Amino acid sequence: MRVTGRSRANLPESTNTYRQAGAESNINDQSSPGGLTGRISIGSIRLLRSMPDYCSTNAFERQDHHFCTRLRKERLWFSFFILFYLGYLIIGAVTMHIIEVPVEKEKRQDFFELRNNFLEMYPQVLDDHLEDFLAAVVQAKGAGISPLRNDSQDINWTFGQAILFTTSVITTIGYGHVNPLSDGGKIFCIIFASIGIPLTLVLTSATVEKLLPLANKLLCALNTKFDQTLDPVYVRMILLTIIASFVILCCFVIPSVIFALLEPSWTGLDAFYFCFISLTTIGLGDFVPEEAVADDSNLFVLYMVLVCMYLLLSLISMMFVLTIFYDIPQMNLTHLLTEGEYSEPLERHLTGRSSTFEESLPYRSSSPRRPRVRIAEGSTSSEK
Repeated sequence: MRVTGRSRANLPESTNTYRQAGAESNINDQSSPGGLTGRISIGSIRLLRSMPDYCSTNAFERQDHHFCTRLRKERLWFSFFILFYLGYLIIGAVTMHIIEVPVEKEKRQDFFELRNNFLEMYPQVLDDHLEDFLAAVVQAKGAGISPLRNDSQDINWTFGQAILFTTSVITTIGYGHVNPLSDGGKIFCIIFASIGIPLTLVLTSATVEKLLPLANKLLCALNTKFDQTLDPVYVRMILLTIIASFVILCCFVIPSVIFALLEPSWTGLDAFYFCFISLTTIGLGDFVPEEAVADDSNLFVLYMVLVCMYLLLSLISMMFVLTIFYDIPQMNLTHLLTEGEYSEPLERHLTGRSSTFEESLPYRSSSPRRPRVRIAEGSTSSEK
């Protein structure tokens, strides 16, 4: 690093992170109060992002004032988002309360009518004895034991159910239809999940990284086709629409039809509901595929293995779509809520450029190009 001129100038701290890739450009330097300009030669480096004082009174007050204004906007947006999020939760709770309470009251009334009719038909059964019996049934049901005569001999922890359980644990779906009853099983579940969940995250992230070059090729082709007609952000939205439509078809629509055909008690809505609840890792557990080919143990194991493969591949596809979504800066709300801290989005995976594409056509970015900093001897300028 070399300083020229009759005095050193006070250089502003940069709020951006610039990556030096061998290319060199210049940026304007500010004059010191004495009217002298310092010129510093910097090699190919990455400048670290620094934070200026919030109430700066030096020669670069305008830049600090701009930063403070941006920080206040970011805090305002963040506060508004928190209020919106809490309001969204309240609206959801009120809506579910209004929709579900009448249905629950109706079912409760039907059950108690059935209970009273049973006591009238069999007066020798005391009400307290029936209450104790129903409590035992509820407790057995909570332990995964069906009180029905035809299902009472079925074991929950078959290999097929076990493989579905372990898959739901490490993917954080957690259906809850079966759960470990012993202390040893609970301890093993904790250890197994502690190791398996990070392994699943690594697997899904690595697979998404392997799929990104395919999306990049498609984006390159779309850029070539729409270069003269559409802005790059709309080209990326076209890419997102294509990939999301394909994932919805393969992970939601087709599997819903298959599950509706295989599970006798499921409607088409129930099947789609199961796919959505599973792939969003909500995992309520009110619908679990376990009725198809239940009489044949070998086919049931194969069925459970296929369901587990479907869940893993679909979760990877969902992460792939989210990666494409957040690759569009204009649709990444996180940047809007943190722009006071970081002045530009993080580096993106997808560029839509290849070596041949870069040679033939100039790539147009949706945001102005950030300058690469090099303050060298001679006149100083800012290349954007």
